[in-house]
Amino acid sequence: MSVPYYPVLCIIRQELEQAYDNYPEWKCQHATRAVAHVLAETYALKEVAGIYVPEPSWHAWNYDPELKICVDLSMDQFPGHPTKITILAATTPLLKKDHKRTRQHKISMKEQPRRLEDVINKSKDRAQSLCTSLTH
Repeated sequence: MSVPYYPVLCIIRQELEQAYDNYPEWKCQHATRAVAHVLAETYALKEVAGIYVPEPSWHAWNYDPELKICVDLSMDQFPGHPTKITILAATTPLLKKDHKRTRQHKISMKEQPRRLEDVINKSKDRAQSLCTSLTH
């Protein structure tokens, strides 16, 4: 499956790794917020929270309702998932969405840490440069 914004996901992941020590450990909320904000003008990825089933552990990821996929820039914090950017079908048994946890995630991330704002802004700038270079 082709994910048209995959190069931008790579940029976001690089910025998160540079901004946070031990990324992706305990940074799934930051990753989902960055993805949602950086891609907001072009793609409507949702921020979702729930359970990473194999652990089971609280986790957050993005959902693309158009492509019907889950996008996860922090699943490699769990054993057995070495991929830095994970794209899964919406029906994956690995992730279980929970509406209450999604609401809690959105409330807890209401005020973004300054470092996350920097990640979002740098990612947007780099993504814009990428798009500009591709069109010229």
